[in-house]
Amino acid sequence: MKKFVSLLVALVLCLSLMVPAVAEEAGNPDLSAAKSYLNLMYKSAKRGEPTTTAVDYQVIGVFPVNGTEYVIEWTTDSDTIKVEVGEDKMVTINVDENNPEEVLYKLTATVKDANGNVETISFDRKVPASLNGLSYAQIVDQAYTVQDGETLDKVFRLYGTVSSIDTEWSAEYKNITVTIQVAGKEDMPIMCYRLKGEGAENLKVGDAITVEGKFTNYKGTIEYAQGCELIGYGEIISQQATLDAGYALLDGEKMGAPAVLSGVVTKIDTAWSDEYQNITVTIVCDGKEDQPIMCYRLKGEGAAELAEGDEIAVVGTIKNYKGTIEFDQGCVLVPVDAVNDVRTLLKAYAVTEEAPATEESTLTGVITAIDTPWSEEYKNITVTIQVAGLADYPFMCYRLGGEGAAELAVGDTITATGIVKNYKGTIEFNSGCTLDAVVKAAAEEVTEEVTTEEAAEEEAAVIVTNYADYIAADMDTEVQIEMYVQDHQSWWDNKITVYAADKDGAYFIYEMACSEEDAQKLVPGTKIAVHGHKGAWAGEVEIMDATFEFVEDGDTYIAEAKDVTELLGTEELINHQNEKVVFKGMEIVAVTYKNDEPGDDIYVKVAKNGAEYDFCVERYLTGPETEVYTAVGALKAGDIVDIEGFLYWYEGVNTHITAVAEPVIAKTYADYIAADMDTEVQIEMYVQDHQSWWDNKITVYAADKDGAYFIYEMACSEEDAQKLVPGTKIAVHGHK
Repeated sequence: MKKFVSLLVALVLCLSLMVPAVAEEAGNPDLSAAKSYLNLMYKSAKRGEPTTTAVDYQVIGVFPVNGTEYVIEWTTDSDTIKVEVGEDKMVTINVDENNPEEVLYKLTATVKDANGNVETISFDRKVPASLNGLSYAQIVDQAYTVQDGETLDKVFRLYGTVSSIDTEWSAEYKNITVTIQVAGKEDMPIMCYRLKGEGAENLKVGDAITVEGKFTNYKGTIEYAQGCELIGYGEIISQQATLDAGYALLDGEKMGAPAVLSGVVTKIDTAWSDEYQNITVTIVCDGKEDQPIMCYRLKGEGAAELAEGDEIAVVGTIKNYKGTIEFDQGCVLVPVDAVNDVRTLLKAYAVTEEAPATEESTLTGVITAIDTPWSEEYKNITVTIQVAGLADYPFMCYRLGGEGAAELAVGDTITATGIVKNYKGTIEFNSGCTLDAVVKAAAEEVTEEVTTEEAAEEEAAVIVTNYADYIAADMDTEVQIEMYVQDHQSWWDNKITVYAADKDGAYFIYEMACSEEDAQKLVPGTKIAVHGHKGAWAGEVEIMDATFEFVEDGDTYIAEAKDVTELLGTEELINHQNEKVVFKGMEIVAVTYKNDEPGDDIYVKVAKNGAEYDFCVERYLTGPETEVYTAVGALKAGDIVDIEGFLYWYEGVNTHITAVAEPVIAKTYADYIAADMDTEVQIEMYVQDHQSWWDNKITVYAADKDGAYFIYEMACSEEDAQKLVPGTKIAVHGHK
């Protein structure tokens, strides 16, 4: 930076010498020098054409000359371009890298002095249409808009075929120069200049490869600039856009459509559960360790055997849950070699009736149904396939033709090519799709599939309708129970998490489908009929995938908080899971905020009888605007409080706190008589007599002017026992 400043000052001095003839007219020669310098620095490389700014870039924020620093004010005429002034006196021009269309804008610099003299200069700029989510052909089109001498700062990936070897592999420099052609854009070749990477030395004409790098225009040749990399042979799709989109989500937001990612397992967050048939792991994709993705409650074939270091692929909806970017519950493990097929399938499911696809796609899957048998007259057949085992995404091949189509049967694995269409909600290849390949299924495999499906149907027929059956039921059992709302977390994205109960027990309903209008009606005591499936996570039994209806019979119920203090540390405590409970006389050990950020969840470590427990203020239940959030945040280590909340479970008791209060303390005889058992007592009284002292304990008969007390085995030294003569005034601390 020092070198840059010194060069800048030197250039300013030169420019100052060039402008004396216009100094009187300009009013301030320093400002004229600034304008000349800015023009020299930021003018377009090609006269009459705007400079392309595909990503954020920086410009200077001050101009030093003759011992004075002039502040440069930068503005633009586009709402999508933001100007951000940094502490280092540099200014960032923040462009929208995901804009769907090209944006032309003027970047204007204004320099003023204390006397009101002003100089301005403007520069034409453009932001190209975003390349995120574009096809290879569209990326090539955008690459061909780069002007001579320009290089895009952003890295892009292409899949194409080597059409020429321009410079042979150099063993000394470890690179090669080749030209590739992208399908459908054969007349718009892309040179890969000094391409490096594993396997580059073996490249030959005709190889299909994936390349990544920055586009540049070198004297009219559109190419990947030096430093481009061979990602591998065949098509290897970049995952960066998906990762960036995930990490751009705000807390509580989720992507509008499912995604698939492949990566390496770096952590087993929660081990496989035979009971709940899921596991939670964290993966890193393409080595992007700063963008890990948690796969929450991951299920699917092979999930039970996952270990750190395994390469896996996962499909599901990505969301931001309290700062953790994760695949939501219900994500599924799919074969790594099926990732491209899954991407194609998900893209197909985004096609609407109004806008069918225009380019052909290819999919491989297992036939699950013969929708229309082979027609000898029309030479076609209609089948439905399942891709990568994803039963929730059936795909129809409508009027499929080609060699071998006549003999297709359920269980066969086929590869087909066609144009995707959404026909009244059915996602399919349009009429005219072709069969590329088929692998016939063994007869026993088909039989096994049918048997498994029949068994699953029989199992799904079990429905529980009351609390006792719900507790006894297996995981994934269907649930249809009437219950009463006790409280709920914040509504978002047409989902709401509810704490409910009936007179037999309590329920936790995770992300129940609910409109915003209905969420307003879910007040405590409201009776609802819930339909979902029993599930669990880290010991917390819950109702998943739930829907509900209001029960309009006028019946309401709010459960009283149950004192379960004495059950802490026992196996019986979990029998009250999800109930409204109270723990009395809990000692605060520590109070911390999640991510050390006030406003997020509050983690509360408490102690009782020498054991410690972790409780929580769940901000979606009792957020920063609530009294309990403020009260808990003010607690200090050593405070003694009564805690009320819902008995949530996460690898052990993890109560969601709804209220805290100072313990009730009896300080007079009247309070003592009226108090419940276990109430704390702090009363001054007078010794009337006592039993024999032993083992540092003594039992005392005491009284005051309002009544009398019996103090059983009060802690007492032998020396103090000698002083407890009748009439002695003492302050006693204990529990009724």
